[in-house]
Amino acid sequence: MRSRLRLTTVLLGIAVGLAFAVAGAASDAPPLVNLAKIDVTTLFAPDDPIFTDSAATAAATMDPAHLPSGTKFKLFGTAKDDTDPNNAFNEVISTFSAPLPTQTPDCAPFCATTAGAYKKFGDNVKVAMLTDMLGVKYYFPARTCSGGSPRIQLGIDRDGNGTFDGNLFGYVGHAGFGAGCVTGQWDYVDLTDNVPARWDGTQLACGYQNWPGIVACMNTAWPNHRVLNGILVDDSGWSPAAQGCAYYDLVTVGSRTLDTHDDTNDNPQAANSC
Repeated sequence: MRSRLRLTTVLLGIAVGLAFAVAGAASDAPPLVNLAKIDVTTLFAPDDPIFTDSAATAAATMDPAHLPSGTKFKLFGTAKDDTDPNNAFNEVISTFSAPLPTQTPDCAPFCATTAGAYKKFGDNVKVAMLTDMLGVKYYFPARTCSGGSPRIQLGIDRDGNGTFDGNLFGYVGHAGFGAGCVTGQWDYVDLTDNVPARWDGTQLACGYQNWPGIVACMNTAWPNHRVLNGILVDDSGWSPAAQGCAYYDLVTVGSRTLDTHDDTNDNPQAANSC
């Protein structure tokens, strides 16, 4: 019962903002909310099938170079299987972001709905292995990127002992900190490009970097690190600019791309009116 109450609370969006202090860019850095501060794996029951999926145990290898696909994408929060509003033949996922009606003291003013698509990796996955393999196609009918959402979030074990130590955040958009998103048409973003401040590595002492910078920092500061999971996150409904429906397609996290509903474990209880 305790774990179920915790899951319900988190998925409703109990959020806490953090202040950033970066020379010349502090006002642009999005606040980290609840899903950014935790190991998202803890949202799911210990006996969830995703943890016993054989795809979650296959390890990556350097010689020969091989990155297993990992699990299907597990949808949670308001994320659900959906169809492209412009083409009913195109299977996608959708999320709905909104502030919670009650802004309680533990999260105000950042109490909001949360949503995501979670994928678990097997062992030995390094950040560098994901080069050219992190991206998302998105469609915002009326909203935009704001407050750190949407993003692809990588759960990191920094010393290879199997324990979660922090997250790396890749902000969707065409400029640093998630700026430059498009409204009213489909748009694709490669999160392993050279856009400055695309990646936030502050939880692992790597600062704000483009993808090559994050790779270099992780290899130098944490040479034994492992990537435990990768998640598409949309949890900034407290920001007016990020509120409303969003559609996602071609979500690529490593060797698996979310292209049809066959690539997800659907979330039938999603509170989503998109």
